Amino acid sequence: MDATLAAAGAADDRGENATQGSIRLWDVGTGSSRGGISVQASHVWPVAFATSGNLLAAGTSAGDVVLVDMVSMKGLETLKGPPAGARRLSFNSEGSLLAVGADTGSFVGLKVDGEGASTPMRKEDDSQASAAVFSPDGRFIAWGEGSAQVGLWGVEA
Repeated sequence: MDATLAAAGAADDRGENATQGSIRLWDVGTGSSRGGISVQASHVWPVAFATSGNLLAAGTSAGDVVLVDMVSMKGLETLKGPPAGARRLSFNSEGSLLAVGADTGSFVGLKVDGEGASTPMRKEDDSQASAAVFSPDGRFIAWGEGSAQVGLWGVEA
């Protein structure tokens, strides 16, 4: 898939103080709306495309990560993220692992190879921490900590 879509998480107003989470899509070239995809949560916060562009991850207020096949525009599966919510997302270069950061500053790593397995990579309270991101070769995860230090963690092959 080429890079013709932009995506954002949303909370659509449903009245009576209720919202429905959705992923909004736009055509990058024209700026026109390509519609949306409803998600089983009240809010969708972050979204991230895998490098291929064929897979989109969306973090929800329920702490889940919804994986969407961008060719069919249908949800593939829902993975369990950190209990404090899925607020930051970063794919490795192959699109097989996803670092999911929570509001607490911790993160977990999720396998996205179709098995739906959740593999904790790091859990730590640090409310000033940054998102966890993969190195270009996918061998490390970098994590900015509130102590103004950057941590590096090796990723098992």
